[in-house]
Amino acid sequence: IVFATDDISNWISIGTASQPFTGYFDGDGYAIKGLTKSLFNYNNGTVKNIALKNAVVTDSATIILNNRGILSNCYSSSEISFSSKEKMSVGGLVSKNYGTISNCFYNGKINSTTTYAYESYTGGIAGSNDGGTISSCYNLAIITTNKSMDGIAGEINNATMKNNYYYEFFALGYHFTQNGGVKATVDQLKKKDFFVGFDFDSEWQIDETLEYPAPTLKVMKSAFEVIPENTTEFAGGNGSLSSHYLT
Repeated sequence: IVFATDDISNWISIGTASQPFTGYFDGDGYAIKGLTKSLFNYNNGTVKNIALKNAVVTDSATIILNNRGILSNCYSSSEISFSSKEKMSVGGLVSKNYGTISNCFYNGKINSTTTYAYESYTGGIAGSNDGGTISSCYNLAIITTNKSMDGIAGEINNATMKNNYYYEFFALGYHFTQNGGVKATVDQLKKKDFFVGFDFDSEWQIDETLEYPAPTLKVMKSAFEVIPENTTEFAGGNGSLSSHYLT
């Protein structure tokens, strides 16, 4: 699905606080390209098997802003450029998670800033995980922010975090909270056995012979560029074993 300019400018994210989405959205492995706003606002239902690509999103997440339902088997490589004067909760896939996120990954870029005097959070998968669950997810994105950040969830309150991973050089920002994930090197991203808890029988796949392998979702119909195009953010290198991003 490719959104035209008129569609993008008129897009209203699905669900409201008083009438959240409570249905079943199955993208069947297809990708939505060019959407510059979050696909969902309030989700109390199930969202699965969808990818978001080829856009710079100005919301605080690419797929769901407020999740009290289920997000599974999804990924996004769209970038986020978000600024605020209030407390922010910015996540690659979900802004505020109270529900369940599983078998998902993010491979975009995040640039988040706020003039809010107190704490705010940015995470590779979710900005905050408040009583929810994030499991079997990974983040390859580069995050730049003037507030606290984490590879998976920026803020965690009474939540479950299990079998999540993030690229070791994800952070270009203020303060690393070190919540809810395992740091992964380029070498480790190549190895199926590194991703403990990932179901490679039915959900995930990996080709360890590729130059830049990492797990992808079997349900997705389009090819996915695994390592983010962030080489200009670093002091040379292309991310290979012989030419690391950071030197």
